[in-house]
Amino acid sequence: MKRYFIFEHVLIFAITLFGLFLLLFRLDNPYLWIDELFTADYIKNDYSYLFALDRPDERHPPGHYVLLKTWIGILGDDRVGLRSMSAAMAVACIPLLYALAKQRLDGRTALVAAFFLAAFPGFIHYGREARMYAQLFVLLMISSLFFFRLFDRFPKSTERERVLLSLVFALALAGTFYTHYTAAVYFVCFAATILLLGIRNKMFRWSFYAVGGMSLATVLVLPQIFHMLDFVTTNQDEWIPYTSIRVFYSMMTGVYTAPKFAKPALYALYLFGLYILYRKDRDLFLFSVSFLVIGPLIMAGIGLIKPVLIVRTLQPLSLLSPILLAIAVLNMPRWLGMVATCFICAISLVSISKDYPPSRQPLLVEIARPFLDSINPRHEAVFHIEDLSYEFRWASVDTSGFIPVTYGSMKNDQIRIMDRLSLCKTDPTCHRILLILEASNQFLPEESAKWLRFAQSAGFIEKEELARYKVFEFKAPLGSRETGPLVPK
Repeated sequence: MKRYFIFEHVLIFAITLFGLFLLLFRLDNPYLWIDELFTADYIKNDYSYLFALDRPDERHPPGHYVLLKTWIGILGDDRVGLRSMSAAMAVACIPLLYALAKQRLDGRTALVAAFFLAAFPGFIHYGREARMYAQLFVLLMISSLFFFRLFDRFPKSTERERVLLSLVFALALAGTFYTHYTAAVYFVCFAATILLLGIRNKMFRWSFYAVGGMSLATVLVLPQIFHMLDFVTTNQDEWIPYTSIRVFYSMMTGVYTAPKFAKPALYALYLFGLYILYRKDRDLFLFSVSFLVIGPLIMAGIGLIKPVLIVRTLQPLSLLSPILLAIAVLNMPRWLGMVATCFICAISLVSISKDYPPSRQPLLVEIARPFLDSINPRHEAVFHIEDLSYEFRWASVDTSGFIPVTYGSMKNDQIRIMDRLSLCKTDPTCHRILLILEASNQFLPEESAKWLRFAQSAGFIEKEELARYKVFEFKAPLGSRETGPLVPK
């Protein structure tokens, strides 16, 4: 027995190392995308600003930003420094899921579930981002683990143990809301679970402690609730659609990514695992349904009023899914279970492969820094798509003479550019005007195409394509000078 205990812990340690490898492998290669750059820019504010309830420029709570600001103060704010805190929090979820599954099921199921989580595509993708999702992962896992410890140990626990378990549950749950406001859904999911488990098991005293933990968590997040309400409007981001049946299906299949040909088999495994869980552990089944079914439906309902990017916000809820896969493969004939395990691993690796570009993907500011620093605002102007402002601020580029343009005010911005071109044609001090646009925007492809057509019709000449951006140049007829490539070949 002791030998098996040691072997089991060696295995979970090895699985955790495997997950750490997947989270850290080529962590520096993917380019920092716009939300990560926003994070890097935003945490340059001081701590008092991050905590202020009247901050106007950020709709998320301060929990992630405060911790990350402290983290990069030690490790630096390069790509690895920004992302490594998320990777550390994500990898902690692997032993936490193992502990939860073992507590409710058995060691073998817990090990297989931990292994599937370590290679779970959504977990890897969002666990590597310099955003708040990995922090949500770990806090939700801690909440779930101590919620069930309170439930499982309640009959034999002392009053002090009950209070302590309720307190840890409350603090972790409050922490989720200080990390992301969609965690309000987690409160509803836990409330539903308390109601279902309390009635089913007639554990009304346990319900009192669990509700007490939720109530304490609610009191702790009250300041942030007032800040959240300031952002609850019906305004929508142009690229996020309102929820419909088609959108909800697309978002849900995005949460459980797999090659198209493999999706029916993968989803069948999830349903089979849920069916076996219903037969084996009705309490864990009710908990899983609350988070894997009720939670997504609540998010879909919110999306009818205010569009929500369901793929991202549902990722923390999906962390229980590897338990269903583990139950499924372990309750098949051995040979079929081995085939199913190989199938899950293969499609998982295919799905996460896009997160590991073979070479480092540069940002425009990294490859064109000498050119950007050489801009002379007396003789040159640079119009650029607004998102590049985050790159420039992250790299501390002097942006004198830089003018951002947007997709939302495209017509007004194009009029400003045309006025500047007209002035430049008669101004001997004007040497050239540059326009930097996205080669293609995956969320607003039509708008980005309109900008590119404008550049050509306005008389700009395409000069270079650098790091997902096209650079256009207009050389003034008066006082013009020969200009070479922006980045030496």
